[in-house]
Amino acid sequence: MEKQYYTIAELDKIGPLSRSSWFNAIRDGLIVARKAGRRTIVMREDYDRFLKSRPAIRPRAPSH
Repeated sequence: MEKQYYTIAELDKIGPLSRSSWFNAIRDGLIVARKAGRRTIVMREDYDRFLKSRPAIRPRAPSH
């Protein structure tokens, strides 16, 4: 069974952000988090949505 949620500690390990950057993203409304007791968790679909919302890096056209 696929994991349905991540704790902030797990997100810190899998990336792409650091622990403090995850909390900043939550504070800034970039990702939805929930409380489960004392833990802050992020649902898998919210994590995926956050990653997909990040800007894509496009290669520059070669300059001649």
